[in-house]
Amino acid sequence: MAMEFEGYFNKQAPDYKAFRPDYPDALYEALADRLERREQAWDAGCGSGQSTVKLADWFQEVIGTDLSEEQLSHAPPVANVTYHVGPAERSTLPDGAVDLIASAQAVHWFNLEEFYGEVKRVARPDGSSRVALWTYNLPTVNEAVDDVLAHYYKRVVGAYWPKERRHVEKNYADLPFPFAGKETLTFTMTKEWSVTQYLGFLHTWSATQLYKEKKQEDPVEKIRMDLLKAWKWVDKNQTVTWPVTCLVGKAG
Repeated sequence: MAMEFEGYFNKQAPDYKAFRPDYPDALYEALADRLERREQAWDAGCGSGQSTVKLADWFQEVIGTDLSEEQLSHAPPVANVTYHVGPAERSTLPDGAVDLIASAQAVHWFNLEEFYGEVKRVARPDGSSRVALWTYNLPTVNEAVDDVLAHYYKRVVGAYWPKERRHVEKNYADLPFPFAGKETLTFTMTKEWSVTQYLGFLHTWSATQLYKEKKQEDPVEKIRMDLLKAWKWVDKNQTVTWPVTCLVGKAG
């Protein structure tokens, strides 16, 4: 699956950068608190670098890797961040050198057995390294908007979600996680968004892109008017809230 999912996010790489939310600072602080050292972090499947640049505030060096060269071209340059194109299952990182192996909203696309083998290879042999995998589920705005979103998610593009999406729907509760000391951390992610930004977010979905590819039409247009009505004040930003779940364990 690792090579296949690259295509889901190439075409909308600029939208992905513009319309994907940023993870809360509390998440990174919680991860940092669980580490003895913060010399090097690896952000696997980093996309356009939303989590990578946040990790750079906490680590001496951060390596962000992603299959999509197009996604990485939109990642912001940061002095202590290096980006590489390549699969998470076969990184170019040296053995036993990484303090934190992280993956934000991406690990469900990986070949888990191979990726987990890579996690154990690059983790420090003394057992001090941690692996952290986080995901966010559907956002909430208000009852009317949420109903339109549920209809879009299930009825309009529901048949176009890859099977790996089931892990996100279950907040990674069913994701294989063969690491000791497992913790499940929860956070809240919020943005003050216009309806245009919210619609842009829907365009970043893999199911939206697959629908467009198969049917040669934009599925978001099917719910645009209903969403505008549900938004109530189309010229006013609304608070958009996502639940975030993070699995943390000992990587070594």
